[in-house]
Amino acid sequence: MSEVGSALTALAGAAGAWFTVLFTNMGTAKRQQVQLAYEHRSASENLLRERGEELYEQASHWVGLIQSLHMNTFRFMYGKLTHAEATELSAKTATNLDAKFSYSRMKMLVDIYYPMIKYTLENAHRVRDELSKNETKFLATADDDLKLRKSIADAHDVLMRKFDAASTEFKAAIAGAIREQLSLRLSVKEADRSAPSAHNA
Repeated sequence: MSEVGSALTALAGAAGAWFTVLFTNMGTAKRQQVQLAYEHRSASENLLRERGEELYEQASHWVGLIQSLHMNTFRFMYGKLTHAEATELSAKTATNLDAKFSYSRMKMLVDIYYPMIKYTLENAHRVRDELSKNETKFLATADDDLKLRKSIADAHDVLMRKFDAASTEFKAAIAGAIREQLSLRLSVKEADRSAPSAHNA
């Protein structure tokens, strides 16, 4: 009986050791899963934040370009610049921003990362198109039709103010989306800290 007892004791000890190793490995695997999930979430959040900051910078360049171009046009409409002078200034402005700005890049960032604010870009773009049409209309009028040219110039002033408002809304929407993501990230971190650890699960 003593030999049987010794065998059973040894078997129980071996089983206990096996279960200890098993549960230790399970705990380690769970902790690794939690860590990988956290790292993946952090990487995704960092990417969104970086793309948001890039989008804001691109938007600032675009807004500055449109404002500068149409201010030159506005000054031409009111006789402060000749058409040639306005065209030259606009060309210089566009050239200076070529290395910093890409409209297709800005639109891609909105479409892929921030589709919820797409309508604000569309609103600003719509007003920009109205500005361009108004400029074309002015250039098509006769030089001596002063009354019509002044009415078009006045309309351009109104449209420029509308673009300022629409572009401000666009940039504010970008900033708001970034802040919302940062706030969500802080909330998730707080939840992670308050949740039971994998070691104790």
